[in-house]
Amino acid sequence: MTFEDKYFHINTPYFGAWTEYGWGKDDWGLGLNKKRIDRLAKAGETVYVSYINKRQLYTIKAKKVQEYPVEEVRWSKTKLYIIQKSALNYSQSKKSEIKLEELAKGGVFG
Repeated sequence: MTFEDKYFHINTPYFGAWTEYGWGKDDWGLGLNKKRIDRLAKAGETVYVSYINKRQLYTIKAKKVQEYPVEEVRWSKTKLYIIQKSALNYSQSKKSEIKLEELAKGGVFG
């Protein structure tokens, strides 16, 4: 699987999730597509997440995401795992570095 398969960028977090799920104050939620996560979990993959306008990349194991509640987006019938922001791990790697590594592994550079 490529980086793009494992990457999620969230434009609009679920700011009220901390009150609904009893998480710590202001530990808002991020919705990750359930179908994609389930496929990635089956393959034992790590998921990459960024949110709002931050350039920082975070990681979480897809299997760990499956432990979180699922909600359905009413207008699209899409199901999302709602994870708490604090569950994410800081990634030392940048998006461009990961993509370059993939290209190198694929033999693009000879």
